[in-house]
Amino acid sequence: MSRRTVDNKEILLPYKWKIDEELQTPIAALRASSPSDKSTYEYWRHEAYDYYNIGKFNEAIKFFDKSLEIKPNLGACLGKASAFKELGKHDQAIKCYDDYLEKQQHKTMKLLKRVGALLLRQSRKAADKWYEVAPEKWYEVAEVWWYKGSLLTNLHRYADAIQSYEKSEKLGFDSQVDIAGVFGQMGKYSEVIKRSEEVIRLEDIRYPPDQGHLPSHRKIAAMFFKANALDALGNFDEAIKCYDQVITIQQESSDTLYYRGRSKVKNGDIMGGLSDLKAAVELDDKYQKLANSDKDFESIRNDPVFRSIVTKP
Repeated sequence: MSRRTVDNKEILLPYKWKIDEELQTPIAALRASSPSDKSTYEYWRHEAYDYYNIGKFNEAIKFFDKSLEIKPNLGACLGKASAFKELGKHDQAIKCYDDYLEKQQHKTMKLLKRVGALLLRQSRKAADKWYEVAPEKWYEVAEVWWYKGSLLTNLHRYADAIQSYEKSEKLGFDSQVDIAGVFGQMGKYSEVIKRSEEVIRLEDIRYPPDQGHLPSHRKIAAMFFKANALDALGNFDEAIKCYDQVITIQQESSDTLYYRGRSKVKNGDIMGGLSDLKAAVELDDKYQKLANSDKDFESIRNDPVFRSIVTKP
């Protein structure tokens, strides 16, 4: 299960249940390899995703419930929450996360107590056996906290989102860059820079650039967030340097080109800004509409080059 691009339905589906759109694999073909025992939580979870895939979210929720009744499981929890989000029922989606967290955290605490008791009895071998199970359980709980944080962010409940992300971070899920993004939406730019720099520092330790490692997606996101924060604080020179670093890695990043172009215009480099804007529009024409209403381009609104870029042919 991928944890990125949360609102993308395809990413939310466990890989073995995804429909191959290119081959137009029918749902019936997927069923052929699905669990056949109706007493298992896997069977009902699979049925639920069949309905989810064709947009029948209410029906999917009923089958997710059947799966969860048999056994609380991460796939059904995330699927049910996603179905509620598709229906616009965000409070019920949050409740899905909360119900799962309540049950699983209780189980995790029982597991840790068991490990502790075995260690006190000096049963090291037995404790190790139980402890091997713990990281997977922690990760599942952490992942749900992360999804909850993402939904709360989309609902502009920023303080609650940060709290959820921090809980996922404590359980070993990498959420610092997500927290930086939330602080950006709150306008707390100094905090964004602080968090982003820490992510960059840790990522360079994990994947040393001098050893040939490519920058991780977390590092790239942190660099982008830092650049946006520097721009918002009026530090255009440093912002442009950060954008430059991202574009060196991702040359066709339309977002970064657009934002760097905006910074250049505000910094007095009109031609450079227009060049970046043109490149961004060529990659994604949504930036024509965005630039037309962007106050940061107000100073060049009547520039003929600007008009030619943002006017649809």
